[in-house]
Amino acid sequence: MSQSDLSHYTMPLFLAAEDTAIRLSIKFHLGEGYDINPEVDSSLSASYVTSTHITKTLNFSSDTLSFEIPTPYGPETDVLTLAIRLFHCKKKPPGLCFFKDFTVHQPIELSSAKGSSALDIAIDISLES
Repeated sequence: MSQSDLSHYTMPLFLAAEDTAIRLSIKFHLGEGYDINPEVDSSLSASYVTSTHITKTLNFSSDTLSFEIPTPYGPETDVLTLAIRLFHCKKKPPGLCFFKDFTVHQPIELSSAKGSSALDIAIDISLES
């Protein structure tokens, strides 16, 4: 098992206080010679650090993922955490498959000013041979 903390998303996403959901689009970029395993569902769990009652869990089997999660109700700042388990296979030799666990932390700030309710995340995954 390999675990990574992809905390490089340090710039906060600014949301208008009236926004009711964040739209996330995630694109996984696997290393050369790897594909997402279509035979086994990978999983993603999205939650906030402070607003713990808001969670979303889903399974996927492609390298592109889009979904919505409600905005936090609590304080003006929070952190959206994405816990991901990605099943992937080497193209050659076929049938050699692995999984990788990692997390992404995205700061969220609510304000009275107009913000953006969409978040595009491109995840580059370094896979060792």
